[in-house]
Amino acid sequence: MDRSLTFKHHIEQLKSKVSARVSLVKRLAGTEWGESYRALRISALALVYAPAKYWAPVWCRSSHSHKVDVVLNEAMRTITRCLKNTPVSYLRFLAGISPPKLRRDTSCLSLYTKAKHVDHLLHHTLYIQPTPTCLKSICGASRKRRYCFAKGPLTTETIHQ
Repeated sequence: MDRSLTFKHHIEQLKSKVSARVSLVKRLAGTEWGESYRALRISALALVYAPAKYWAPVWCRSSHSHKVDVVLNEAMRTITRCLKNTPVSYLRFLAGISPPKLRRDTSCLSLYTKAKHVDHLLHHTLYIQPTPTCLKSICGASRKRRYCFAKGPLTTETIHQ
């Protein structure tokens, strides 16, 4: 994992994985006879869009997420059999597939609603306010400053310590 949490390496790997799957859909489409629109759409949703959506709640706010969107647009061009100069907004309408950003946001929202359940692994992280525990600074000039890390519920007693 990268220090700045941009998920660049992860998104590059995902892009290559999705791009390989788009080439499979292109082979299904063929040049002359190919599969029907419905079969191509189902294949693209299962092969291409599913892996692109799998870890979306983790990296959806990354500045590199547009790299995956380009490959997904290529899949929509294959499904609709449109030319490269066709606007992407038309492709989404013709393919009957919602935009990638909307699909990622929906995935994040569904994870958030699942985490409302008390038994979910993320429930404690998302819904219970942690207490800051402070570490003293090692820098001599700023010894009064403390670095806080969250642990336990936040109370006024822990703030004044």
